[in-house]
Amino acid sequence: MDAACAALLFGLLASHHCGAAGFAALIAAYNLLAFGLQPLLALAVDSRQSYRHAAVAGCALTAVALLVPGSFPILPVSIAGAGNALFHLGGGSIALRLKPGCAAPAGIFVAPGAVGLFCGTLLGERGFPALRTGAPLLGVFAVLLLVHQAPVLQPCDRPQRPLSRGGLILMLLVSSIAMRSLIGVAFSFPWTTAAEASPWLVPLLVLAAALGKGFGGVLADRFGWLRTAVCALLMSLPLLLSATASHAEKVLAMFLISTTMPVALAAVAACLPREPAFAFGLTAAAVLAGALPAIAHSGPLAGIRGPLAAAVLVCASALYFGLRLAHLSHGPQPQRAE
Repeated sequence: MDAACAALLFGLLASHHCGAAGFAALIAAYNLLAFGLQPLLALAVDSRQSYRHAAVAGCALTAVALLVPGSFPILPVSIAGAGNALFHLGGGSIALRLKPGCAAPAGIFVAPGAVGLFCGTLLGERGFPALRTGAPLLGVFAVLLLVHQAPVLQPCDRPQRPLSRGGLILMLLVSSIAMRSLIGVAFSFPWTTAAEASPWLVPLLVLAAALGKGFGGVLADRFGWLRTAVCALLMSLPLLLSATASHAEKVLAMFLISTTMPVALAAVAACLPREPAFAFGLTAAAVLAGALPAIAHSGPLAGIRGPLAAAVLVCASALYFGLRLAHLSHGPQPQRAE
C-alpha cells in the first residue's frame, strides 16, 4: 500500500506531469488525506464496525488511483490518499483488536510502512512500471482480504473513565505521538542529506525505524509499556544530540525512538475500547501534526538541537504521565479464552 502510493507520487514527478512546486502541493494534499482524513473516516468505520471492508475498499481505491492517467495529477493523488486512509483504518483496527491489551500486533502492522515508502520512492523516481503492476497486486490483496475468514475481534475490556480525565490522558498520549514524529523527521533530515557520503545510511535508517516499531510492541509487552517506551526515549537522547555520532549510533537512535510508536498507539486504543478506528486515526493525525514543523524548518540541525532535546523530554514526560494516569504501565491484561 505505502509503496504503491509513494511510487505514484514520485512517478508523477519523474514523468514530468508536475513541476517542483506542483509536486510539493501534491505531497501536501496526499498527506492531508492519508493522515488528516483518518479521524473523520474513522467515525463511519467504527459506527458500522466494517474494519475488513474498509481495508478492502482502501486497496481497491488505491488500485484505481494507479490506473488513472497522470495528466490531471491531483485526481489520482486524492484517490490514493483516501484509499490509504481507509486501508490503514481497517487494518489498524484489526491489529488493535486481534489481541486486546497487547502492543505487538499494532507495531507489526505499522512497521512495514517505512520500508514501503522507501521502496516506492525509489521505484517512482526510476520510472519503474509499478503503477501498472501495483494495481493488480492491490486487487489481489483486496480479494484475499474479502474472502479470507475474518478473525474474531473483541474490544479491550477496560472500564470507561470520566470524560475529563479521559480527555487529559488522550491529550498526553497524542501529544507524545506528535512529539515523537517531530523528533524522528527533524533528526532524519540532516542524516539523509549525507546519503552521498554513505549511500547505505538511508536504507539502514529506514530499516531501523521498521524494526523499532515491529519489535517495540513485542518488547513492551514483555518488559512493560512504560519501562520500554520511556527508557528507549531517554536512551536515544545522547545519541540524537551528538554532533559526532557514528552511523551505527544514528541507526540505533532511530530504532529507539521508533519503539515508542506501538506503545502509544495501543495505549490510545485501550482508552477508546469501542472505537479502534478512531484511536488509529487520532494517532495518524498526530503523526502528521508533529511532522509539519520539522518539514517546514529549513535550518541546520545545530540551530535546533536545543529545542529538539526539549521535545524528547516532553515526549517522554507526556508518555510517562499518560500511561500512569491510564494505569497502563504494564499494559492492560490481555484477554484469554476460557
